[in-house]
This record gives sequence, C-alpha cells and structure tokens, in this order.
Amino acid sequence: MKTACRRWLRVVLVALLLLALAFTGWRVTLRVLINRELTAIRAQGYPVTTKELNTWYVEPIGSNHASKYQDAIGSCVWTGERYNQLSAGRLLLSSVRESIPLPPHHSTSQVQLNTVEIPVGGDPLTPEMTRSIKEILEENRVALVQVREAVASTECRFPIDLTNGYDTPLPHLTGLRRLARLLQLETILLAENGNGVQATESVQAIIRLACAIQNEPTSISRLVEIDCRQVAIRSLRRILNRTSLRADQLEALDYTLARDSGEKALKEMFGRGSVLRI
Repeated sequence: MKTACRRWLRVVLVALLLLALAFTGWRVTLRVLINRELTAIRAQGYPVTTKELNTWYVEPIGSNHASKYQDAIGSCVWTGERYNQLSAGRLLLSSVRESIPLPPHHSTSQVQLNTVEIPVGGDPLTPEMTRSIKEILEENRVALVQVREAVASTECRFPIDLTNGYDTPLPHLTGLRRLARLLQLETILLAENGNGVQATESVQAIIRLACAIQNEPTSISRLVEIDCRQVAIRSLRRILNRTSLRADQLEALDYTLARDSGEKALKEMFGRGSVLRI
C-alpha cells in the first residue's frame, strides 16, 4: 500500500514539474516575442513606453501656438444652463422655465427647458434662435478673436505629461470642442445673413482647430479631432443650404479639406501597434 502511494506521489510531482517547465517555457517565449515586437516598433521611430512617448511628442520647430489656443479657451464664457445645452448640441431659446406639476408624493416640480437642436439643414432661424446665438457670440467675442489668431498655425504641442499614461490630464480638449461650437454658431449666423465668404472662413477655422491636435498621440485626442471635423461638415452643410458660394470659394474649401484631412495622423495612431494607443 505504501509503495503504491509513493508511486502516485512521484507521478503527481513529475506532472507538476512538467507543468511548471511548460509554463516557464511559455513565459520565456512570450517575452522574446514581445521584445522582438517592441524592437521592431522602435526601429520604425515610434516609442514603446510612456516616457519615450512624452519625449517623442516634441514641440514644433519655431512657434508653438498651443498658448494661443489656451488663451482662447481661457476667454470662453461657458457657465450656466445655456452652455450645458450647447455642449449637448442644443440651443436654449429662453431662460424662462416651465414647471410641470408632478403627483403629490413628489416634493418638487420637473423643469422643462425650451431647447432646440443646433440647426444643420436649410430651415431658417427663428427670432428666438437668432437672439440666442447672438447672445452666446457676444459673450464669447474675445474668445472668437483669439481663436482666429490661434488657427493661423496648426503647429502645437500642448503642455501635457504623457508619462502619466492613462491618467494624463487633457483639459484643453474640452476647450477646443467649445471653441468649435462657437465657430459653428458663428457660421450659422453668417450664413443666415447671406455672408458666405465669412461663413466659409469660420468653417476653415474649425478644420484648422481640429488640426491643432492631429499629432497629439492619444486616442481621446483623435476622437475630439473627429468630433471637431464633424462640426465643420455640419456647418458647411448649413452654408450650402442657406447661401450661395462662388467657384473659387468652393475650391478654397476643397483645398482646406484635402490639406487638413488628418488622414496621416489617423494612420499613425491606429495603424501602429504601439504605446500611442493611450
């Protein structure tokens, strides 16, 4: 009996030893494959650690316009319910709220806001929509002037520390989305007044604003860039529905869209298996 027990114990120990050796071999092979892949990525000039990434994302040669964008972001007036609705793509038409009576067991009334979607198609603006847009633009007049100066160049490196990896703060992205919304409203109002030339300039400003982060190596930056480009497309659709453009103006827009398409940045971000996908 004891002999049989010893035999089975030896079998179990040998089996465990073989499993341990197999697991160790798998881990060593995996490490070799990973190191080989990382070496290949480095050979292409791309970083593989957050420290390398932060060094790789260099400031542009010459002037860094990030500070100009930050000045415009800092000048944005973006508080209150009006701007909560604008962030969601809606216009608050009136500050007056209607209280909807609720059943007796509710202690408060439900508030209904008088809002509409930001116009995209060809329907004309109502007087309330026009007034709301004018008020927003007037409140952000300084920010709009500053963003016009900022988009003169798309060479930017915002002051972010990518060594923090997933925890890297990116506060400028929210500000850039807000500036794109303001330029969209400016486009809508200009197109409504039949000013196609300045309206197209506003669309071009949105596109160039999106380009300010096209080299920023984070996935969330790509999503914000895409969102800004979509705002530009919706704004352009509004122009084409509400006013007429000359052939040269259409050519200028086509040139801007082709030049600042962001295709290269997208390929570099999503086409490489590297640490860029933060």
